[in-house]
Amino acid sequence: MATVAISTQARERRYASEDGPSYRNHYLLNPNFHDREPGIYDEPCAFIVGVLNAGGVIHPHFHKVDQFQVVVAGDGTIGKHPLKPITVHYTDAYTPYGPIVAGPKGLHFFTIRMQTDFTGFHRMPEARHEMKGKAGRTATCEAVAEPSSTLYRKDAAIETLLAPSDDGVGAFLLRAGPEVEAAAPDPKGTGGQIHVVTGGSAIHKGQELPLWSCIHVSDNEGPLALRGGPSGLELLVLQFAQKRK
Repeated sequence: MATVAISTQARERRYASEDGPSYRNHYLLNPNFHDREPGIYDEPCAFIVGVLNAGGVIHPHFHKVDQFQVVVAGDGTIGKHPLKPITVHYTDAYTPYGPIVAGPKGLHFFTIRMQTDFTGFHRMPEARHEMKGKAGRTATCEAVAEPSSTLYRKDAAIETLLAPSDDGVGAFLLRAGPEVEAAAPDPKGTGGQIHVVTGGSAIHKGQELPLWSCIHVSDNEGPLALRGGPSGLELLVLQFAQKRK
């Protein structure tokens, strides 16, 4: 298990791409992977991509690992889908998606992976020859954020956003009132979970985790146990696929 409080443990990196967008990224889980040799590592990775300029375009591309993306601020589109907080987008490895276009206020979204992919940006259609057969799954869903409502909750509840597939891929939103004990769905039968605080704060092992903090849970660790902070908790639970044989 790995726990990262964004306010104290995130690493910032700013840069501009060759074809336009300027970025301000915050790296949480595995924040130093840019310091390593290019490759794919069996380590969870989570970072917030900040597209700073209105109308900035991230061209269609794919990555070599499964990933979730979670919009946390701003707006825009991905393909034909509108993006706003809190939109959740899932993509299988070697599956093209995009373009991503930032709205008038820019766009900020998590990229969350169970494996750290430091092999680059595989732009389409130029990288089509690198794909392994047909493209896989994509899925988009929305979580209706109601952070103020958790202040008055006396219980905990879990909403299914993306019903789990046979290999474990799924997404949930857990809500809990202040100081209310809660448990996330069991990660057994998945490739592990990454949890994101999307409202209020979480109390986990005596540590208060503020907005946008992350927790990684392996498939053999059992359901994550935590409780709502002083104003309650909204927690996004992202489940990954079992490792492919």
